[in-house]
Amino acid sequence: MNQKTPDEPLDEARAIEPVFVSYEQTSSRRGGPMIPRQRQLLIVVSVLAAFVIVIAAVLLWRWRNAAPAEEKTSVVVSVKVS
Repeated sequence: MNQKTPDEPLDEARAIEPVFVSYEQTSSRRGGPMIPRQRQLLIVVSVLAAFVIVIAAVLLWRWRNAAPAEEKTSVVVSVKVS
């Protein structure tokens, strides 16, 4: 039988990763799944951003529609008195 010892990796993809010793190396490593805390933070920030965008759009829409209404109400009537 051809059995591997525990010291030999079963596959190159399963090889042991090197141990990171500095903050820069650990912070630049990506690719794993998000932890629940990160997922919650992403959801909260996304909802707040969407809320701010909706409020800004409503305020802009109201501001743009209010300006022409004031111009329409200013009617000038000239009367000639003899």
